[in-house]
Amino acid sequence: MLITELPNLITQVKTAINSTSSASSNISTDLECGSSPQAPKAAAPPTSTEKVEIYPGTSTYVDSLAWAVAQNANSASCFVRSLLTSVFPMETLLVSNLRGTSRDGGSNRQPLDKAKVNAIYRATLLKWPHVVPSSIGAAINAKLTEIRAKNKKDYV
Repeated sequence: MLITELPNLITQVKTAINSTSSASSNISTDLECGSSPQAPKAAAPPTSTEKVEIYPGTSTYVDSLAWAVAQNANSASCFVRSLLTSVFPMETLLVSNLRGTSRDGGSNRQPLDKAKVNAIYRATLLKWPHVVPSSIGAAINAKLTEIRAKNKKDYV
C-alpha cells in the first residue's frame, strides 16, 4: 500500500462512519478509544478487501480500512486497541489474555498468538517509538477485559 493512498483511506473511513451513525462498530469505538452507550445494531460500514501487513516481515495482515483507522489513532493505546480487534477474531479475544496467565489464581486463559502480538508491538513501537513496551501489554489486556465485560453484559 502506498503512503499516498492513506489520506484517501482515512476519508473513506470517516465517510463510512458518518454514513452509519446508528451502527455499533469496533471502528467507531476504537477511534474514540473509550466506551460509548450501546447503539442499536445495524449494518456494519463497508470494508475493503485489500490487506496491509502491519509490520514488514511479520505476515500479520489487517484490512486496509482498519489499518487507516489505527494509523489515525491519537495515542499508542488507541493504536494498540484498534490493531488488536483487527488482527484477532472476536472468538479468540473473548477467551484470551496477553500471556495466558491468571492474576488471581483462577483458571488460565488462552495466550494470544505470540507472532501476532509481536507484530502489534513492533508496529506500535515503529509509530510511537517512545512508548514503554509494558504499556502496550497493559493496553492489550485492558481491551480484552473490556471485550469480555461487554460480552458478559450482553448475555445477562
